[in-house]
Amino acid sequence: MNSRRKFLFQGSLAATALMVAKPYNALANYSSPLLQGGFNYNNITFLHTAGESLAVATQVKKIAGKTASIILHHSNKNEQAINCDASLGSISENEDGGYKIINKENICVGIITATAGEQGAINRVNNLSAFLKKEKNCSLVVCVSALGYKNKTGIDDLTLASESENLDIIIGKYTSTSPNRPMIARSKKKAEVIIQHTEENADALGKIKIGLDNYGNKYHVSF
Repeated sequence: MNSRRKFLFQGSLAATALMVAKPYNALANYSSPLLQGGFNYNNITFLHTAGESLAVATQVKKIAGKTASIILHHSNKNEQAINCDASLGSISENEDGGYKIINKENICVGIITATAGEQGAINRVNNLSAFLKKEKNCSLVVCVSALGYKNKTGIDDLTLASESENLDIIIGKYTSTSPNRPMIARSKKKAEVIIQHTEENADALGKIKIGLDNYGNKYHVSF
């Protein structure tokens, strides 16, 4: 059995387009019957917002009441907003670079950021994400990005995803080019990278749920 199932497609494809693909390629509430048996499934939910409203806080609290493992991201600096696990302004520099590690039950997640106009962002993200996966044993690496989804010039989230080597998710800051649904890109290693932006609406909340087997392989993704 391939230890890294490739079940997502190019970043130019919308999530709805994937629904017509083979079952394991669909972004739906799906788990293969072949994986039932000797596997214990580990689920983690990523929530992300650009807002700070009471409505968002209420949604988060409601979801948290039903889900054990949640990581909440803010796609802005979140200096005095709702209590988030990570935001653009909350990742401090470590001796190995800027990252944050969050453990939820037995799932280890590495969080890094990418800022607009940053020189060498791709190399830094690749170095950090490799360090988090290989040295810190993170099952997933998430980048909170202010690059923008698609730019006429300079690095954007699509470029970052296609040039990345160990990223799993890019949570982006909403811009005029941002899609209104999750998008999927192929990394440099041809693995799946989820890109999702949340509208800068005070009440908007994005949600990504990922299931992992005991080997750290994704078997389920839903939005």
